[in-house]
Amino acid sequence: MMGEIERKELKVVLDYPSDLKQPQYCNFANIQFTKYEYTFDFAYVDPKQLKGDLSDNIIKASVIQRVCMNHEVAKLFLNALQNNIKKYNKAMKEKK
Repeated sequence: MMGEIERKELKVVLDYPSDLKQPQYCNFANIQFTKYEYTFDFAYVDPKQLKGDLSDNIIKASVIQRVCMNHEVAKLFLNALQNNIKKYNKAMKEKK
């Protein structure tokens, strides 16, 4: 049909900056949103804190990375994460 744009699947090649040597481990995430975007704070909580005095109900989490995404990209991220979790679960079941 005239006026339609042919969509081709694009291959994305990741370019890692030279200062990105090792991945950062996180065990906590905080998610906030506004009308325009989601903000993901990825952090690390030292498990040793859980064995200490928690009478003040406060645990410190060291933020490793903050990532902002618009709503459409966040939906794509969620879909990709769900697909990878399914693949992981299937692979783990096959190993048993």
